[in-house]
Amino acid sequence: MTALIVALALALVACVNQPAKTSAQPAATPSYAAPVLTPAERSAINDYYAELKATAGSDAIIDGEDPAVRDRIQRSSHRQMKGPEVPADLRRQHAHGRVIVAGVVERDATVSHAKVVGSSGYPAFDEVARSAVAEMRYNEPTRLDGEPVRCFAYMVIDFETR
Repeated sequence: MTALIVALALALVACVNQPAKTSAQPAATPSYAAPVLTPAERSAINDYYAELKATAGSDAIIDGEDPAVRDRIQRSSHRQMKGPEVPADLRRQHAHGRVIVAGVVERDATVSHAKVVGSSGYPAFDEVARSAVAEMRYNEPTRLDGEPVRCFAYMVIDFETR
């Protein structure tokens, strides 16, 4: 039997505080441990944040990992996410890979600007991960000092087939 493990580690880190609930078929198992990022992955995440921040204009995007705001953020805790599905050809190949998707948790509790900042090496994994994050919804926005804010975040999704 082919099984998929989708580890949604640090589900949209810094702007959320509970593990993502997935409904991937075949079965998905979320991992609640913080991902260990390589320097290159961290750099790609930081570069995308800088790009988004530069284009945000007066509609600021905060970084929930910034020590200046980290303790003042009320994070979204409940999200709805359809687990990414492994394409059949990659299941047959017993492929595995890690995708890092970054984006913005908006004031209306949706995710915008979802972009793959760390590729698995398989375009199909990358696209289903990006799409799943882009379609994610939260029950409430991230708040800073009680006010809804736009918050940069990323998600690590590990695909494993067997």
